[in-house]
Amino acid sequence: MQGIQDLLERIRERKQQQMSRYQLDSVFEDLKKQLEDILKTERDGIQKRLDQTQPRNESPNQDQAEPNNSPSSPNADQNDGQTSR
Repeated sequence: MQGIQDLLERIRERKQQQMSRYQLDSVFEDLKKQLEDILKTERDGIQKRLDQTQPRNESPNQDQAEPNNSPSSPNADQNDGQTSR
C-alpha cells in the first residue's frame, strides 16, 4: 500500500505544478464566469418569451368564460324556436 500512497502523492504534486505553471485555476474560473453569464442570458430570454406568450394564452380562456349567443354557439342552437315565457 505504501507504493500506491507514494504514487498518489507524486500525482498530487505534479498536478499542483501543472496548475501553477499554466495558471489553470484562473482559466477555469474565467470559463465558469462566462458560462454563468451565458446561462443567465439564456434563462432571462426564455422567461421573457414565456411572459410575452402568457397573455395570449390566457385571452382565449377569458373569451370562453363569457356567454356567447352567436349562431355558432351550441347554446344558440338550443334556443332556436323556443319562446321565453
